[in-house]
Amino acid sequence: IHPHFVDEYNSDSMEVIRNMLHRHFIAVGPTGLDYTNDCSLSNKKKQEEVFEAQVKLACEIGHIPIYVYERGAHSEVLTILTKNKDKLAGILIHNFSGTPEQAEAYVKIGCYIGVTGDSVLLQRNNGMKFSEFRGKVPLEQILLESSGLPTFINKRQVGHSSAPPACNDFKTNANHPVSVVQVSFDLAKSFNISVEEVTSKISAASKHFVWDLSKSKQRT
Repeated sequence: IHPHFVDEYNSDSMEVIRNMLHRHFIAVGPTGLDYTNDCSLSNKKKQEEVFEAQVKLACEIGHIPIYVYERGAHSEVLTILTKNKDKLAGILIHNFSGTPEQAEAYVKIGCYIGVTGDSVLLQRNNGMKFSEFRGKVPLEQILLESSGLPTFINKRQVGHSSAPPACNDFKTNANHPVSVVQVSFDLAKSFNISVEEVTSKISAASKHFVWDLSKSKQRT
């Protein structure tokens, strides 16, 4: 249950989700906390209740990762995840938009950092560059995501001379899966490595997150 929809949560929600997760789903989420947009105290409490319930469910099942959405609630999310990290199969911080220090804190407890076209532009708008993440976040713990807010990212914004033309929908400004190509070029420039090395390492990280972590938990 996404934090934007916690009002739909009820006493039956966890059982419904539990039943769904036994039908070959590979992750719990997106769930998490969003304290932006003048979020009220009562809404924050509700979000925390729903988030913790889903974290608990992921811990109970044990062999599937959790997919976490966080906006303006880094310390709260980090606290909840830290308490449960040893019982979770894997943690992905979806569409990351925080600081290098926040990313480093997530990485230290074993989280993977999800990067989208929206992430690239949010970093720029906040006066940061992905090069600042080098040394704090290993490429092996970064995953490219095809979802995220509707975002148009063009060749100039990527800042890589070899980047292909943008593949987004000009009419809807939507962030389509093919936009991960532009993001991979941005990461290559930021980490000062080839695009081929970026895609190779991130592909391996994706397989490890989705399959290896799950299988290792199933065996324990």
